[in-house]
Amino acid sequence: MRQLSFRGLRGLLAAQPARARRLALAIGVAVALAAVVVVIVLQRPPSGLLATLSGPAGRTEISVAFSPDGKTLAVVSASNPLEPTPGSISLWDVATRQWTKTLSSPRCAGALPVLYSPDGQTLALFTYTNKTCLWNLATGQETTLTDPGGTGTTEGAFSPDGKTLAVADCGNGNIYLWDLATRRVTATLTSASGCGSEFDGSRYTSMAFSPDGSTLAVSSPAETDVWDLASKRVTARLLDPVHYNWQGAGIDTDSSAFSPDGMLAAGDADGIVYLWNVGSRKVTATITPPFNQGQAVAANSDNDAGTDPVPASWTDVEAVFSPNGKVLAANAAFGTGTYLYDVAARKLLATLTDPGTDASYLPTVVFSPDGSMLAVVDSNGHTYLWHMPR
Repeated sequence: MRQLSFRGLRGLLAAQPARARRLALAIGVAVALAAVVVVIVLQRPPSGLLATLSGPAGRTEISVAFSPDGKTLAVVSASNPLEPTPGSISLWDVATRQWTKTLSSPRCAGALPVLYSPDGQTLALFTYTNKTCLWNLATGQETTLTDPGGTGTTEGAFSPDGKTLAVADCGNGNIYLWDLATRRVTATLTSASGCGSEFDGSRYTSMAFSPDGSTLAVSSPAETDVWDLASKRVTARLLDPVHYNWQGAGIDTDSSAFSPDGMLAAGDADGIVYLWNVGSRKVTATITPPFNQGQAVAANSDNDAGTDPVPASWTDVEAVFSPNGKVLAANAAFGTGTYLYDVAARKLLATLTDPGTDASYLPTVVFSPDGSMLAVVDSNGHTYLWHMPR
């Protein structure tokens, strides 16, 4: 079974019908568990666990983002992520753990990832229609960007200077670069590989600007393309050099993230995190988070026609760098929690195990801007705030 989070929901939307039905049932259970709006600060928390946030009532949490100043946590939820129902963003005060505000729009149906602009003044919510909703957080005004010609926006990323918003649209396979000052598309990038295949439904899975804003990494189930934004050309194409891919080629990427020094981490659907030197196009290291291989293979072997290839170690994995690039946080479906790795030594530092989690789904994880906290959105409808171990 593919992951629930969005980076979770990417796999969920791509799942075959039988898997989608099973996942919808699991979502229903999660929604029922989250039926009451509460903020729980645990009396005797496990080591490192600061708080558990739940709400709003009757909705499943999908993705999460810290504001650049680290004071606010934005959590996206929807009544049914499998259907194009309007999503909403709950804003939480990180210091007090209080739910302070909700943002929603009927135009933002099928809510997926949420992102803050680098200056913290704008919040972007991407949908799996062709619309991206933007909120001015000072005025509360909401505006909508509509991708030309497409119907399937799935991912987006702000440039480091906040002037450009890159939006991937799998309705037509294009990547649009929006000038946020004029609200106009200034360039359209089209990958030769498109954004998916017949196996998983067309989708882009992740996007990330390099720290200097000169390149854009765009991942799909086929590969990860690195675009030079000055020339509008793909200058590197990262393919899985060793491991089996369920499409038979490429790297089925669940996530991609740059470190501050420009290293790219790509989380594969085969349970491996590849660390790439983009300049040399070489893998410098791999990290394989532990997971229950038997459960993963059993879950993924139950497909509609019984014809999909099932790798012997099939699980989804997501990875993000800490702000200083020294720690890599990785989540794996069928894993035991969020794994923290020393990037230089490639060693496991700690495992953060969320209480009450269903390990068959892949949680979404983000670092606070100062690197002192982690927020994990899990399949049970809660968001966990962790204090980074020292």
